[in-house]
Amino acid sequence: MGISGAGKTTLLDVLAGRKTSGYIEGEIRISGYLKVQETFARVSGYCEQTDIHSPNITVEESLIYSAWLRLVPEIDPKTKIRFVKQVLETIELEEIKDA
Repeated sequence: MGISGAGKTTLLDVLAGRKTSGYIEGEIRISGYLKVQETFARVSGYCEQTDIHSPNITVEESLIYSAWLRLVPEIDPKTKIRFVKQVLETIELEEIKDA
């Protein structure tokens, strides 16, 4: 939490490996351990300020749509759906997936 311009989004972009401009130096550590991007990306996530969430689709539909946009085309549809179900379970959203 902080005021506008404090660097909250920049910090999250750096942690997520999404920062595409500027200069990043030094080590990034999580709980004292060097951050490994591949591992960190599997266990974390955040919605960017520019993400638009439609009020006309369910939580599950939103995740499915995101999966189709973000996962490589080589992953078959059944695997993508299984992945979405696993994400819903992991972040404990099964109870509201149809909301």
